[in-house]
Amino acid sequence: MILDPRRIETLDPVSVRALRALSAAQKWDLANRMVLEARESITHIVRSAQPAWSESQVRAEVMRRMGCGST
Repeated sequence: MILDPRRIETLDPVSVRALRALSAAQKWDLANRMVLEARESITHIVRSAQPAWSESQVRAEVMRRMGCGST
């Protein structure tokens, strides 16, 4: 597969330097925060789309959308 640079988003040099300067622990923390923010956003989307759903139904749909437990 050949990547077309016009069709992919790349990081700018400043962002690359900032990410490279992070320790492994800081990178894990950043990744964890991103996952938590994604989960929160998806939860709001699901609740807005399905206001009658129970908390367990919302949670199950969020997990499905995030691919949790998929192989």
